[in-house]
Amino acid sequence: MAVLGVGAAVRLRLRVLGRHLRLRGRRRTRRRRGGGGVEDEEEGGREAVVLVSGMGGSVLHARRRSNPRFDLRVWVRILRADADFRKYLWSLYNPDTGYVEPLDDDVEIVVPEDDHGLFAIDILDPSWFVEILHLSMVYHFHDMIDMLVDCGYKKGTTLFGYGYDFRQSNRQSDGWFASKT
Repeated sequence: MAVLGVGAAVRLRLRVLGRHLRLRGRRRTRRRRGGGGVEDEEEGGREAVVLVSGMGGSVLHARRRSNPRFDLRVWVRILRADADFRKYLWSLYNPDTGYVEPLDDDVEIVVPEDDHGLFAIDILDPSWFVEILHLSMVYHFHDMIDMLVDCGYKKGTTLFGYGYDFRQSNRQSDGWFASKT
């Protein structure tokens, strides 16, 4: 059994997924369940795809409740990462609410919902520094999102991202999935 590195495994998975989506996009005949007739239809109506990141794989922003214009990306960032992490992301678990809460009561940690949730999982550090140096290690779902769009998926219609605050329990439900179905 061959053991693949993470990069090789992701490339292989993208290649297989791309092949699958290209085959799915071709015209084919399908039998209707209720009608009994054979109909030639195009695969225009795609099933929705929701990309869910793993542990630490979502962009997190800190917002001040007292200043609505204050919005700072605190995870993931390469420059000043340690200082901003300590200042905003250090938190304590509150057993009364079941949430992990920041030490500063004026700070709220949020996941940006731009681009139908895809921004939070696409490029984890979307700073000019990363773009200039072409640091691809933070391009989390970027290639997969581009491939799915090239295969005909539409952002906000059939392609969504679900970024979440990975510090919180997975038992906390915010109703996001229910709102999309």
